[in-house]
Amino acid sequence: MSAQRTTTITIPIRSLLLTVASTCLLWSSSAGADSEITAKSAPATALYVTRPTNADQDSTAYVWQMVNAAYQSLDIELVPIDVPLARMYVMADQGAADAALAGVAEQIEPRYTNLIRVPVPVFESRYHIYGFDRNNSVNSWVDLGTETIAAIRGFETIKRYLPQEQIIWVNSAEQLLGMLEKKRVRYVVGLENQMTAELAQTMRPTSKLVRRLNDAPLHEVVLYHYLAPRHAGLREALAEAIEKEKAKDLIDGVDRPLLDEPIDSN
Repeated sequence: MSAQRTTTITIPIRSLLLTVASTCLLWSSSAGADSEITAKSAPATALYVTRPTNADQDSTAYVWQMVNAAYQSLDIELVPIDVPLARMYVMADQGAADAALAGVAEQIEPRYTNLIRVPVPVFESRYHIYGFDRNNSVNSWVDLGTETIAAIRGFETIKRYLPQEQIIWVNSAEQLLGMLEKKRVRYVVGLENQMTAELAQTMRPTSKLVRRLNDAPLHEVVLYHYLAPRHAGLREALAEAIEKEKAKDLIDGVDRPLLDEPIDSN
C-alpha cells in the first residue's frame, strides 16, 4: 500500500492464537488505493482487513488464520484492523476498506450491496439431532417435544428453543455418545463435523450405532469472506485458495471452533 496509508493509520495487530475446541470479519483503511489488485499482483502487496473486537474470539482467530493463509498463497500480505462489528462491513462497502473478514450472506448482502462475496465458505457450522431411534421423525425443535436432550456447552442458541430444564450440558462429542449409551437421554444435539469425527473414531460398539436423525440442520452458521468492489479481480483466485486451505484442515485434523451465533448478527 502507499506510504500515505501506513503513516495515517495506527493498526493494533494482535497475535493469532488458534486454541479451538471443535468455528470474523475485516475492513481495511485503504482509502488511498484506487487501482484494483488482482491475483497476479506483486508479492508483498498489503491489504488491510477488519476483524471484530466484539465477536467470538476463537472463531475469529480460526477464520483469520484460514483467510490469511489463502492470501499468502497469492503473495498478498494481510494486516488486521480490529474494529467493532458495526463498522466492519460499512468500511469495505464504502471503499474505505479492502475486505471484510466474514459474514452471513443473508444478513450482509441486502444491507451492503457493494461487497463482493468470495463464493467458498470460510466457516460452516451445522447442528443436527443424533440418537438410536430412526423410526421417529425428528426434524425440528418442535419434534423434540418435552424430551430431555444433551448438548455441548457453548451452544447458547438452543436456549431459544428449549427450556433450560430440558437440557443436559456436557463438554465433548464423546460425552454426548456416552449419554446415549447410558440411556440418560434419547436424543443429543451435536455439531456435524464434531459428531462425524467422533463416530468415525469411537471404538465402542454401541456408539457405532448412533445415527444422525434429521437431514436439514436444526441450526447453521455459514460465513463468507467479502471483498471491497475494487478487489473483485481476486474473487476466483481466493475461492480456489480457500478451498485448498479447507482441504488442508481436513487432512491435518484441525478442529473448528464452536460457533452457534453469526458473528455479525448484532
